[in-house]
Amino acid sequence: MSEGSNYEKLEEIWFKERSSSDLVPLEPDFFEGIGHWLEKLREEAKSSDEPLRGVLGAEVAIAEEMISSLRVIRATKAMALLLAEEKVEGLTRQELEFLGRAVGTGLERAPSPEKRRPIEGGPKLLITFKKVVSAFVGMDLAVYGPFSEGDVANIPEENAKILVNKGLAEVIRGEGSL
Repeated sequence: MSEGSNYEKLEEIWFKERSSSDLVPLEPDFFEGIGHWLEKLREEAKSSDEPLRGVLGAEVAIAEEMISSLRVIRATKAMALLLAEEKVEGLTRQELEFLGRAVGTGLERAPSPEKRRPIEGGPKLLITFKKVVSAFVGMDLAVYGPFSEGDVANIPEENAKILVNKGLAEVIRGEGSL
């Protein structure tokens, strides 16, 4: 990525990912490249005079939020694909490593319902499951499931959209709309 277009490229990918129910294909080293760019930007901010330091600091903070959001959205979509037993394509090297660890160690060891602490988040939708769905981590970082056909749950809107688009659930009602 060229230096001048890093922020714009990140913003473009973030918007595409949020508006698509499918994974947006990324270059295998996308997150490494963005990480290098962010580090350079942080260094530039440290060595700059005010007000440029403030502007660069704000750009770093916004970019970090977009990257964090992008990672959560992409991980949620990838897990939904795995749960639906569909092929997962277009992941970066870091995402493949994470997904390998999550699938290999995480889902079968999801905490029992008594130990789960829901994290307050954005809008939720009440859905009913049309198929069996294994436990998953929601956009609010809480663990949901596992679910059987006919189960009803109130889950974060982003997760509900993915499950509905993949034919695994349907909306009963909710704060947001699909």
